[in-house]
Amino acid sequence: MINQLNVSPEECVYVGDSEMKDVEMALEAGVTAVFARYGTTHFADGDDRYELLKAVTHWTDEDVAREKLIKDNSKHLKPDYVIDRFDELLDIINFRKKNE
Repeated sequence: MINQLNVSPEECVYVGDSEMKDVEMALEAGVTAVFARYGTTHFADGDDRYELLKAVTHWTDEDVAREKLIKDNSKHLKPDYVIDRFDELLDIINFRKKNE
């Protein structure tokens, strides 16, 4: 995709809420990795929304447990930035047109 857009990896930003999937992929691609911590609040202990998510998902209990284990085991990955709200990107990334 980067080649199709005719940009360099250094000009790209990837935002995701999975340290293992999103951050790792971004780092391997050489793009700026931004971890969207706000997307992981469903893992918080005592969060009723997580119980609701588990109740309505097509995932099995084993799938949910596997995803939590993957998340816990990927703590060594260090994104370039961590945000708690999407609009925080404006404070850390200088968005501009390619020819400016």
